[in-house]
Amino acid sequence: MKASPCILVVEHDPSIREFIVSALMDEGFRAFMAPTAQVALAELSATRPCLLLIDINNISLDDLNLVSEYRDLLGSEASVAVMSTASHIQSLGNRVQADALLSKPFNLNDLFEIVSRCGQYTRLTSTA
Repeated sequence: MKASPCILVVEHDPSIREFIVSALMDEGFRAFMAPTAQVALAELSATRPCLLLIDINNISLDDLNLVSEYRDLLGSEASVAVMSTASHIQSLGNRVQADALLSKPFNLNDLFEIVSRCGQYTRLTSTA
């Protein structure tokens, strides 16, 4: 039996972070949380998530480093989804070569759809 996908949720707001992780676990996913990109970096090796779900409103160097380290660790199996309230979410997603975008506020079904496709993305910036 294949293990359920592992998701690392990086969200600064504790109530949103806990809500997302709880919802994912209720749906049978393995989910871990981190309040910052720096904390998430420490979790990467232990959790080896198939999806990094990261809240980005303004890209920081920590965010870029996290995504880079994550992609280095998992290679082609790494998937990144950006969630944001920013109106320029597409631009943010392109900066980190996100595989999916989730505009806040979002419907839980949209979240579950992104997670269920874990590892099956094509890059937003690709021109296939």
